[in-house]
Amino acid sequence: MMAKLYDVVVTVSKYKDKDGSTKYINENIGSVLDINGNKKLVLKSHINLAALQKDDQGKVWATLFEPRDNSQTKHQDGAKLSDDQPPF
Repeated sequence: MMAKLYDVVVTVSKYKDKDGSTKYINENIGSVLDINGNKKLVLKSHINLAALQKDDQGKVWATLFEPRDNSQTKHQDGAKLSDDQPPF
């Protein structure tokens, strides 16, 4: 049995808004899955970890979030999206 436990999210960029507040651009780069009682990390194959923002020691940090309900995610035209359906 397989269950998605977490989304793996990294900051890919940051910028200042018109008020001077720092804003972050984040991207989901993978998932943590429970497969028959074993936790597995699966990363999207197009992710280049070396290109992501690093801390002072050269490390890339990722945050784990509980998965969102994808039935609430909608495309601009109002159509619902799923993980296995491209947005075009």
